[in-house]
Amino acid sequence: MFLYRLILTLAFPVLAGLAMLRLWRGSETRADLWQRLGYGDSTPGAIWIHAASNGELTSARGLIEAVAAAFPDRHLVITANSTTGRALVQGWAMPRVTARLAPVDYRWALARFRQAWQPAALIVIENELWPNRLVTASEPVICVGARMSAGSA
Repeated sequence: MFLYRLILTLAFPVLAGLAMLRLWRGSETRADLWQRLGYGDSTPGAIWIHAASNGELTSARGLIEAVAAAFPDRHLVITANSTTGRALVQGWAMPRVTARLAPVDYRWALARFRQAWQPAALIVIENELWPNRLVTASEPVICVGARMSAGSA
């Protein structure tokens, strides 16, 4: 874990430069960057569901609908790594569901996100097992996916 944190810390200037380049090219907005840093509107006590890609989100739609039905008093925050994944979930127009970009795997961004949302649980789809996201979790973490290997589990 120490090595991961060290590499992440050393990579920060490069990642920040890439974020600025995406802003300059127009592939992301400032609001997108703020979401990645953990800022944005929130509903405390939500169930957090994270999937990386459109494929994972599409395969998890039934699960998302089942969780929403099983917990009618809870809001769901669905995070994705891409703006197209976020747009996919927004296109579903499901009640009590907020789609946003996932916070980067820096402890300070995750702390900001968790402080705002105060998730009741984190459901991770497939292999999206980001170390800091898991290590810093105070909420229950549930990993679901059909393609997870025994080694990953």
